[in-house]
Amino acid sequence: MKIAQLLPYFLATVLAGSLPGVAARVTVDDLPKVVRVTEPQISPDGKTVVIVVARANLKDDRWDAEIVLVDIATKQSRTVTQNRLGVGSPRWSPDGDRIAYVAQDASTRAQIFLLPMAGGDSMQVTHSKTGVSLPAWSPDGKMLAFAAADEEPEKKDQAKFEDAFEVGNNGYLERSRPQPVHIWTIAATGGEAKRITSGAWSLPISFAPAGPPSQLTWTRDGKSLVFVKKGSPLAGDSDSTVQMVDVATGALHGLTGATDDESNPVLSPDGMQVAYSYPRDGRKRNDEEAWIAPLAGGKGADASYALDRNITWKAWMPDSRSLLLAANDGTVVGYWLQPVGGAAKRLHLGAISPKADISVGSKGKIAFTASSASHAVELYFMSALDAALVKLTSLQLAEDGLDLGKSETVAVDQRQADGGWYRHVSSGICGGQEVSPSALYSRWPDIGILGNLFSCCATTGRTRVDHLRAELSW
Repeated sequence: MKIAQLLPYFLATVLAGSLPGVAARVTVDDLPKVVRVTEPQISPDGKTVVIVVARANLKDDRWDAEIVLVDIATKQSRTVTQNRLGVGSPRWSPDGDRIAYVAQDASTRAQIFLLPMAGGDSMQVTHSKTGVSLPAWSPDGKMLAFAAADEEPEKKDQAKFEDAFEVGNNGYLERSRPQPVHIWTIAATGGEAKRITSGAWSLPISFAPAGPPSQLTWTRDGKSLVFVKKGSPLAGDSDSTVQMVDVATGALHGLTGATDDESNPVLSPDGMQVAYSYPRDGRKRNDEEAWIAPLAGGKGADASYALDRNITWKAWMPDSRSLLLAANDGTVVGYWLQPVGGAAKRLHLGAISPKADISVGSKGKIAFTASSASHAVELYFMSALDAALVKLTSLQLAEDGLDLGKSETVAVDQRQADGGWYRHVSSGICGGQEVSPSALYSRWPDIGILGNLFSCCATTGRTRVDHLRAELSW
């Protein structure tokens, strides 16, 4: 569509925002008012959800985050951290009497703090010379594991002024070679931290939009940790494998025998199995799927093969016989209950689009964040997977009274496409048969349609696109 053709729409938008009785349109000034809601965690007793709520601080060019407790029964919320920077990663202790979280200390380094639920100020637990991340409680609540990067090697004399380094397969904004990230433990009461792993290899370093990094997970006996090991700290390298380390000796061993592309291990509640991410058919660059392997070691099996979706998040249900999975499905994210060895069943969540940011409680309750076409992210809760959906927060006030843009999904004949308004294509009809999103890929730049257009994958044996299902957005 040419610029001259778009002018009437722009003029109508401007005039509508200034006419009496007409709802105001969204402007750039409204965007910083949108609140970020992330990292829901259900308490061990299932009565409270802790979340991280962040608001834009334009003056200092940062997001100021706070830890907020939300009572499930009353929907009342309470902020429990004040005047701390870099707040994130809240983790309930096993008995629910404390919350461990990460925040900056006086030197702006990320450290672990403990907040007692009975009242009182937070206590700083770690004093690492480099920032820490990935806090994880031991099963008995006496220890915390965490990740921290190694210190830069000390330079002397003329070497102090030599700052050249080989960039390698790394982020383009890096100003020095990244140091390996390793596992440490510390008593929950504080004291001296103990290094568990060392070497030139590293835990994964994750950059947006790659999603959350692989977490640290204790085994049920508290003697080992399950994690992901990479051959180097370079973020672009993909040589990652699921490993287990003995906390007492630091001895490592791989679980599945694979040599690459494993990530995000999650231990089952009974402590017998590990679910992890691995490419479909074991082929690099394929969609990530949920695989399961015995904790004792052995080859893994693809648990989500029939679902045929790129799995972005997973968690075990309390029975250790099924997984809760999140994956993109068309223009939204969907949740599926995936029994081990059974057929996946999608959860009915109505018009909301959930995020891959879910907490599963010990009794099967789930808390997650989600948005809709007319409302930004809020916290939601379900007492069971087939229970009614409950919205626990109403934090997004910036949208009140605003006239938001309209969005709808339509089926469009390809021959009528004029190239002015298509944003997303969720699936297609090829040769009279619908093709799933994983069998479609970008290939039609000559059609003139803006955004993501897809043609049939060559492996389907069909080349004619009859219809495209797209999200219409002006």
